[in-house]
Amino acid sequence: MDLKIGKATPKDSKYVEKLEALFPDLPKRNDIFDSLQKAKFDVSGLTTEQMLRKDQKTIYRQGVKVAISAIYMDLEICGVLEHSHSPSLKLTPASSTHPNLHAYLQGNTQVSRKKLLPLLQEALSAYFDSMKIPSGQPETADVSREQVDKELDRASNSLISGLSQDEEDPPLPPTPMN
Repeated sequence: MDLKIGKATPKDSKYVEKLEALFPDLPKRNDIFDSLQKAKFDVSGLTTEQMLRKDQKTIYRQGVKVAISAIYMDLEICGVLEHSHSPSLKLTPASSTHPNLHAYLQGNTQVSRKKLLPLLQEALSAYFDSMKIPSGQPETADVSREQVDKELDRASNSLISGLSQDEEDPPLPPTPMN
């Protein structure tokens, strides 16, 4: 639990110090943190699909769904992130046997998937803005693209309202951290 590596907040430290004052016989702070981290990333017993859906982050734009998942070994993400400098991901290409799959090892582990979502939203918006819609033709019947995007974000529990799995997906089996 070290603020320097970005795995704890000042608030975390404040509460840990209070707990340590109340319970002086607690195990060492790092031992507790290591146990919690181990439990958080324990995916034993989950199928590949369940591992990909665990803590999945999803955004929608104009009927396009982008989901970011992680398996806590190698990180596979959309190729648009390869050139990201804000945040800097420090991506190293990983070999792939599939021509349409771009896989990377993420060197900057302080950048979470939640922090990547604004970058993906910006990329999707830029893509759709680059597509010219003939004037006078509605994008959807009497509904602007912005209204559709807002509704899709609201429906998908997007960045503003909090992130979660898709509502139509069945719940994951319990793990120590969900």
